[in-house]
Amino acid sequence: MARGVRKSMDEKIAKKEELIQALECRIEKEKSELEEMYQEKKEQDVKILYDTVVDARISPEEARTIIENYVFGKETE
Repeated sequence: MARGVRKSMDEKIAKKEELIQALECRIEKEKSELEEMYQEKKEQDVKILYDTVVDARISPEEARTIIENYVFGKETE
């Protein structure tokens, strides 16, 4: 039985280039989706901090001072 017609090297190269291009497009799409997820997480984290500041009835500046004092060990005035 005869086998199918063998693909030329140029055809093989073209197919491989096409595959690589498709994979690169997929990678870019996945990177974009990942960036969106990072942004969404950041927004959720900021909302948690904002809600905490509102619940504590302090200003953002007071919250910043409190955090800086805690993290850097500064004395409160």
